[in-house]
Amino acid sequence: VKEAAAAGAGAGVELDAGRPPVHLRGRVARVLDASYRRTGGYMPGSAVDMGRCAVVQAGGIEVVLTSRRVMPFDADHLRAVGIEPAERRILVTKSAIAWRAALGHLVSEALCVDTPGVCTCRLETLPYRRVRRPIVPLDTV
Repeated sequence: VKEAAAAGAGAGVELDAGRPPVHLRGRVARVLDASYRRTGGYMPGSAVDMGRCAVVQAGGIEVVLTSRRVMPFDADHLRAVGIEPAERRILVTKSAIAWRAALGHLVSEALCVDTPGVCTCRLETLPYRRVRRPIVPLDTV
């Protein structure tokens, strides 16, 4: 975010973002301080401060960079940085399962990818011992 902000909106940038880092080469679409109040079904009404943010257009996609770690539990996460999720053909989010509450109604197909981290997006692979079955999303109900 610091590098994109220093370059400014409209500038070309080449930077490494995230952990593990992903190399981006593109144009800074906008830099802003973003915050919002959740309006979705998960934690409605709670205030979210994303900190300084940058939207970088790279290779035909928009990448949202935030200076604070904030989970995208709400579509307002994207709206706060000027992106209307319903207007996009493809959405990618770094979230194991919470994205479904915010964006699930917008998708016709989801491709979940396991990445390093504390939780898997493939919940059916976890060793449940005391869960009553059937239960969504582990089973088809």
